[in-house]
Parts: sequence; structure tokens; C-alpha cells
Amino acid sequence: MMFKSFGFQLKCSSSFRFGFLILSVAFLTGSCASHPVQEAEEPLPQVTFPKAASVAGAAYNLIQKEGLTLIELSTRDANGRELVGVTVAPEAGSNIVSIRYRGTEVLEQPTSLKDVYKQDAGIEFLYPTPNRVRNAELKYKDLHLKFQPNLGEHFIHGLAREFAWRWREPFFVGNTVIYKTWLNVTEGSEFHKKFPIKNRIELTLILEGEQLLFDFKVDNLDSKPLPFGVGVHPYFKLNGTRAQSSVQLKVSSLMDAVDQLPSGKIIPLKETKFAKLPTGMKVQDVLGADDVFWPTLPGGNALVKEPDFQFEIASSKDFGHTVLWVPPTRELFAVENQTASTDA
Repeated sequence: MMFKSFGFQLKCSSSFRFGFLILSVAFLTGSCASHPVQEAEEPLPQVTFPKAASVAGAAYNLIQKEGLTLIELSTRDANGRELVGVTVAPEAGSNIVSIRYRGTEVLEQPTSLKDVYKQDAGIEFLYPTPNRVRNAELKYKDLHLKFQPNLGEHFIHGLAREFAWRWREPFFVGNTVIYKTWLNVTEGSEFHKKFPIKNRIELTLILEGEQLLFDFKVDNLDSKPLPFGVGVHPYFKLNGTRAQSSVQLKVSSLMDAVDQLPSGKIIPLKETKFAKLPTGMKVQDVLGADDVFWPTLPGGNALVKEPDFQFEIASSKDFGHTVLWVPPTRELFAVENQTASTDA
């Protein structure tokens, strides 16, 4: 099952355009039908670190830090200076630990590459459950799984962010740099012990000019159905104050929740404190938000405005749920795209 997921298109006041742009895709949320395959694991590239390669307009670097591999992708402007830089840590859950535009960091930075998923930093890919699972129990048809609770009695943000992903050396097509990373859930693996369905998630990053595409593929390698959802969870740092920054979401309804778990009630947006989100609200006016909105309207890209730039987040129709998270004690925020509801 293949799908292109979600992304950003960024602009600044001086008219630059930069983005993580996710295009439309044919993707089925929920159960991926089984088609058992015996697939040999592809070996990791034989690389002498550091390694660098470049073409006109794009480059990549392979380095090691804290004993882990970092994949650095970048594009260049007409003067040869870095335009967009993206750093991925495949062995740390394929977390995107950095995105830079002309040297300005967009994401909250981890203090260490060890256990990045515990630090609210970078961009996490949430799979096979993108949000909270009530009582850490997943039930689907005859399948009944119990996860290890990691948020009180509940489970949150999936498993994929905790495991090392495999990767292939980046390559160029014209002035585009492309990088592929994946996670095979094989029988006997630690992931399989927690989620006993053989499957594979693959992510291709395509960086061209000021656009970054996340292209996902999920395969069910088991004889039983694969229930899953995918979430993209960026942690954006505030490059201004909460009064200077604003967020705009093209959504129509709020999913009512009790303790951040859905009650089953859908509330029209105009009846909530988020009524002005479609035209934009200051971050200070949504402080404390930890809410799920559904559905994302067709063509309903999110827009975040900072003092010196703005970025647009686009998603395919499969990412129908949008989460806005604005913690009151941290200078960061998140606009998350999910293919599934909380506790679904």
C-alpha cells in the first residue's frame, strides 16, 4: 500500500517558499489486507564516514554523531549557499532532528540523539498507532493487543519511533536529492514482540528546491489483517513570541474528548473556542490546546505564521485528522497530521 502523506510549504516575508509538501495519494486508513511475503533484509550501505556528494543545487552528507548515523540532505540557492537543510537520524526512529531554512532552525532540537522520542523534538513518525490508545489496549476483529502503558494507563505515539530504521544511501535525480529509510517488523524482533504482525513501513524523502516530500509505503507481510494508522508529529520551535505567531487550520469540527480521549461527540467548530482557526488565531489564544480536529477540509492546508516567515502544511485526503498541541510551559507547538482518530 503506497501513499504520499503530508507536508509543509513555507514562505517568509521576503517571499521565499520552502516546504515539506505531501501530495495526494491512494492510501487506505485502517486495515491493510494480508499478502505474506518472505523478504530478505537489505544490508546497510558500506560507507566510510564522513561521506559527501553533490550536484548543482543539491547535496548530501553522511556523518556519525554520538555513535549514530546522520543523513544530511540539502539544496542550494543560485549562489551555492544552503537553502534548505534536513537531517535524519535513522537509528533514532528516523527522527528528522533538524530542518533549516538559510540557517534558521525550524524544529525544536534534541539535547541528545539518545532516546530522541522521549524529548519532544524534531519530527516523529508515529506508527502503527498515531495517538493515544485507551488503556493501552488495541482491539481489531479477533486481534487483542496490550501495549506497555507510557502515558499513565494509556499508550501514545506508536512504536516505530523507538526502533532503529534501515536506510539506503541518498541519490540524485537532476537537482533533487532522494533518501529512503524503512523498518521491517520481522518475526522474533522486539517490535514484533510488542505488535505481532509482520509488516514493513517505508519512507522516502524527496528534497527539491524548497519542497520536501514524505512518501510512505506500508506492506502487510503477514497472513492476518494489519490495523494501523500513521501520524506525522513535528515539534516546531517558536521563532517569535506567542503573540507574534499564529496558526490557521482548515477544519470544520472538533472531536470532543475527555482526558484527551474521544467521547464520540463531534462539535461544529463554530461552537468552540477554536471558531476562528480557519482564518487564523494567535498561538497565545490557543495556549494549552491538545485537541483533534476532523475532518480536514479538501485543500485545507494548515498555515503557521512566524514574525519573519510562514509555512504551509499540506496533506493528502487520507490524513483527515489534525492535532493542535500548544503546551503552556514550552516554547514550541505542533500541528500533527494523522490518518486515524485517537483511540481508533
